[in-house]
Amino acid sequence: MKKNNTGFTLVEMIVTVTVIIMILPVLFNITYITLQQQTKIYRLSQVKREGDYVLNVISNLIKNNANAIYDSNDPATRVSLCDDEDEQSPPGTSLFFKDKQDNVFQLELTNILGSQYAIASNSYIPANNLADNPTLTTTNVNINNTTFSISCLRKNLFSPPTVSINFDIEYYPVSSRAEETASMNYQTQIKLKNY
Repeated sequence: MKKNNTGFTLVEMIVTVTVIIMILPVLFNITYITLQQQTKIYRLSQVKREGDYVLNVISNLIKNNANAIYDSNDPATRVSLCDDEDEQSPPGTSLFFKDKQDNVFQLELTNILGSQYAIASNSYIPANNLADNPTLTTTNVNINNTTFSISCLRKNLFSPPTVSINFDIEYYPVSSRAEETASMNYQTQIKLKNY
């Protein structure tokens, strides 16, 4: 007589359940770490994309349009900056750039949502003073308001002034967890072409 063994023995069931119990947490942990890394990569790519865009727009705007630097947009009271040899703009000074059509534009840090900041490009047209204030970043990122700086320096009379820009851009909302933070520092120097 032949015996029919179609079921599992108790030992086989215990071994199978033990292996599943040991492997399951490892699989969940690997999945969790992978999702964290994907979130970090997404945030870093967003920060890099917007930081590169801001730096590109600022560089092109100053290189292609600026021919003078002032401390104000008001023609009656403004003082020209970085005109003389070894002249540097005072720290914390807002810079206003004049273009070929005598319009003035400014790059400044602006508060958009309480603790969130963006870099804005203000255009001042003599007839109506302020024309627009478009921000160069989206609400997905924040420009750190303690690190943004813009200044100019003219080393000698035979070369145009150099505008220095420095800012930190970070993913918004800013997280206190190290694995969720994403920030980058951007800095550049731009020589005026049309001075």
